[in-house]
Amino acid sequence: MIPNDGRRLLAAAALLIGAAAGFWDFEVGRHAQVDLSATWAAGRLESAGADPYGGVTLVDGQPFPRTHFIYGPLAATLFRPLGALDFGTARKVWYAAQITCLSGMLLLGLGSLSRSLAVTAVVVVTSPLLFYPIYAHLERGQADLIVGLMAFGSLVLWERGVSRTAGALLICAAVVKLPACVLLIAPIAARDRRFVEGSATAIGLVAILALAIEGPARIERYARVILPHVDRHGTLPPEIASGPTPEPPGDGDSGRIADFGHASNGSVTRLVRRHWGQEAGTATAATGLALTLAAALVAVGPDARSLSWLAATAAMLAFQPMTWLMGCVHLIPLALRAAQVRRFAGKEAAFAVAGSLGLICMGEPIAHFLPRRFGHRTALGVLAVWSVLVWALAASRRRQAAMEASSPPA
Repeated sequence: MIPNDGRRLLAAAALLIGAAAGFWDFEVGRHAQVDLSATWAAGRLESAGADPYGGVTLVDGQPFPRTHFIYGPLAATLFRPLGALDFGTARKVWYAAQITCLSGMLLLGLGSLSRSLAVTAVVVVTSPLLFYPIYAHLERGQADLIVGLMAFGSLVLWERGVSRTAGALLICAAVVKLPACVLLIAPIAARDRRFVEGSATAIGLVAILALAIEGPARIERYARVILPHVDRHGTLPPEIASGPTPEPPGDGDSGRIADFGHASNGSVTRLVRRHWGQEAGTATAATGLALTLAAALVAVGPDARSLSWLAATAAMLAFQPMTWLMGCVHLIPLALRAAQVRRFAGKEAAFAVAGSLGLICMGEPIAHFLPRRFGHRTALGVLAVWSVLVWALAASRRRQAAMEASSPPA
């Protein structure tokens, strides 16, 4: 006999898989997944020994239209198996991988929720209409669910005391998307030496692999030329980028691009840069990360580690320049840790986080009928989530002292 918790988790996974299959048939399968085009082409170019950033991929003798590949050089190697497939097959394999990662995140987090909260979480996460970042993520073919699963797995391992493995897993996530390194704020604030050791060991191994596979010249060019340009402009340098700009790939197994065009901006740093200049945005990012670290350093309580990690997740989204609507899938663990937020910071904080997540769900694309003064909802929602969590961490010492003062003497 399967325990009740096991049956609940199996039912959640079955619901998710069923919803995913229907969603592919009726929606995602009709779209071009233009972000997937970048990773697929990079994997194919890497296998051929060509430049994954500026090379041109030919399909049936025609240049394949793709978005810019901006991940690190070693990430291109990870996408080689995907590039070995034709694009139509790769789309289905990538979609299955995304749904598997989403199922993994739910299975990691649902066990800590009450039955009513678990049902709510499953219904929201499996419904692209209720949690719009999932729709945007799947429609574009992004990689954040893969990074999110590894990051959430690192948190769960850390909570269970397996710190060195948790640190190594977090660095594996950062190989795909470098901003995941921001999550190191939480274990550094907790002064967890074993987590830092695991991360440092993984960084050393990744560096050795990158040098052996990619070579120092490609890594040096990425660090000196590509990464600074991506940070400032969100695209490859014009002298490197080549090939056709993104259009629905012409392989006969793709369709239209989603009506919302460009996914909405979720980065506070980029928002500040746009209105007040590059230096102001960089200063905002540095200030936000410093405040997150400071709040995590002073936090006390049994859930301080988990809440510090979630605050660092929100900081990662808010204060790095490449956050879009689909990146907000990283906040799924926050919804799955709702009970900890309430226990650590009170019901008011839990409601504020829920309202902020709702602001993200109603990003510009889905709530275009609202007045323009409600613009930038994704970035404002991420900033609100971060603000609530940082406030909760910073105020935890005072709340702990008040609770001790009000408790009767032993």
